[in-house]
Amino acid sequence: DVDLRGFVAVCPTATAGPSPAKGWLRELLRAPLVGQALFNVISSKPSIRYFNADHGYDDPANPSAEWTDYEWRTTHVENARFAPASFVSGSLNSEIDLAAALADLDVPPTIVWGREATVSPLTDGRELADAADARLVVFDRARLLPHVEHPKRFVETVEEALAAGAVA
Repeated sequence: DVDLRGFVAVCPTATAGPSPAKGWLRELLRAPLVGQALFNVISSKPSIRYFNADHGYDDPANPSAEWTDYEWRTTHVENARFAPASFVSGSLNSEIDLAAALADLDVPPTIVWGREATVSPLTDGRELADAADARLVVFDRARLLPHVEHPKRFVETVEEALAAGAVA
């Protein structure tokens, strides 16, 4: 049992890859030689910049070179390649009713969404917030990573969620 003071989720979803999951793809990406080679391609700095520009950030120039270096370093720690293998293959998809899970929290949930998000569009966020009776905070000029694009506003949102949870 966890004593929550607040709960903030950024563009949450229960499905993050193909459905049904592609077990063969997961195993291919986890394979020692081929998987490592494929992972090195998808986690290269050009690939990270492409992902960020395609659906991560509203303004692809927003993340600094230092942030891209950080993203690259975190993908290259020992065994880091196994999580993306599960993500890309759909192995992280869940049957959970996300709205019900959020509604069952002991504190009022806050959902943060980027207005320009395309992978998980804002309409998904509105539907989830309505179904979960959650507070929805929409960040303008942001996509899938509003907490990175607007860190100061995100911290303020977290502080507000913690304050609301303390009152609940």
